[in-house]
Amino acid sequence: MGPPKTASTVTAASLFPLPVVVKHVLDAMRSAVVVFDPQLRVVYRNGAADKLLPQAGAILEVLGAAPDTSDLSSRLRDMMQTGCALRIGRMESGTEQIDVAVSPLGTDGDGHACGGIAVVESDGVAAHVAHELNNPIDGVQRYVNLVVRALGDHASPEVAGYLEQCRVGLQRMANIVRETLDRAGGDSTDCNPWASVNEIVEDAVRAFEERAVAAGIVVTASYRNEDMPQVAGTRLYQVCSNLIQNALEAMPSGGMLTVGTGVSEDCVVLRFEDTGSGLPKDAEQVFTPFYTTKRDSGGTGLGLAICRELLGQLGGTITAGHREGGGAVFSILIPLDRCAARREGTER
Repeated sequence: MGPPKTASTVTAASLFPLPVVVKHVLDAMRSAVVVFDPQLRVVYRNGAADKLLPQAGAILEVLGAAPDTSDLSSRLRDMMQTGCALRIGRMESGTEQIDVAVSPLGTDGDGHACGGIAVVESDGVAAHVAHELNNPIDGVQRYVNLVVRALGDHASPEVAGYLEQCRVGLQRMANIVRETLDRAGGDSTDCNPWASVNEIVEDAVRAFEERAVAAGIVVTASYRNEDMPQVAGTRLYQVCSNLIQNALEAMPSGGMLTVGTGVSEDCVVLRFEDTGSGLPKDAEQVFTPFYTTKRDSGGTGLGLAICRELLGQLGGTITAGHREGGGAVFSILIPLDRCAARREGTER
């Protein structure tokens, strides 16, 4: 045994061993975290997992999936063999709606995962966050309205335009919060406004207009069908905003973003094409939760995974591809039978 530690030899690492610190961090998380071994046996679960998920010794049972009736077992085993993250998405677990992302935990010399980690969130967490956002959003809306009234006819057209964009943006935020709360109670979209696909895309493009100009990026929008169908809720706006933001961040030295909408056979088609830094060789990898090329700048790797989920709620799909000559192309398809015909006078 070595000499006893004195006050001068005691370090933070000895007082707070890393495994202990990690355990405290995981137990403090709102999201449920479950770690499992190559045989899919649970080896750790945090406090949130104890509250949210069933007590079981196998990850399949924890997630509420029976091995003999689900392909989840084979998908998890494939992940362990390939070391590639797995997107599970929304599942039923008891009476809860949960969203699940699973990633490999370390790999051996052959590229096989040494274990896996499942991160699970319930609509209860989302609802809590939504409730917390409700009051500040309502307060900002009230103050913006007070500024509009105080200025009256004295506001310049430019200032009036800025304030109107603030009001539109805040209303969209309020709609997102309301959708989150509705979703926690059953994913209803009945109270959400319908809007033309072209109007939604145009609003998203306009929201990033000044940022694009400042970065030397030319944004071109082409709407092939003037009388486009409508979609419910704010989901498509969130998707478009995310894709535009990603494109701008991929072109820090300038470039071109081309946005287009149209109708092909039985689907609404949206296309976002940029001349930026491009995608990984396996373009579909960008939809994997927590995959990001922007970790140094605070990227979470969840944006595109959320886009895919939002479009799934609309019955749509999104794919990623390589642009000829460099850059990225994202294509969105939404079935016409999930849209509504353009209705004049419909409020947004």
